[in-house]
Amino acid sequence: MRADVKVTGDDELAADFRAVASGLKSVLQKADEEAAEKVAQAAQGIASGLGGVQAMSSGAVVSEPADGGASVAIDGGVAPYALGAAFGSFAYAQFPSYVGPDKDYFVYPALAEYDPQIEDDYAAAADDLLRKHGL
Repeated sequence: MRADVKVTGDDELAADFRAVASGLKSVLQKADEEAAEKVAQAAQGIASGLGGVQAMSSGAVVSEPADGGASVAIDGGVAPYALGAAFGSFAYAQFPSYVGPDKDYFVYPALAEYDPQIEDDYAAAADDLLRKHGL
């Protein structure tokens, strides 16, 4: 026994996927910027809680949109001592001990704190885009 099945709506589905694809870049950019802002705010809170030169450096932690993403940066122009406060120092007593180039006292801990939520935030952004297009 053989049953013939006719599929309809291919053109409509392809158009829906094209619409989703065209909106994906802006949705991802917005999600990147929101993630960077959450990490920057958390890092500012951690730095403030550490006291001393680190607390004074909290305002130097900023999120920055970039083409195709976003980042969290420590702006030495805001607080010239911010990098010393973030990474520490071997030579200067006003800073905590040097922790190395691959970690710091407030940005990396903030990222580690936010990390479990990142995937959920991006999934929610993708779901919103699909829902917007009726998919």
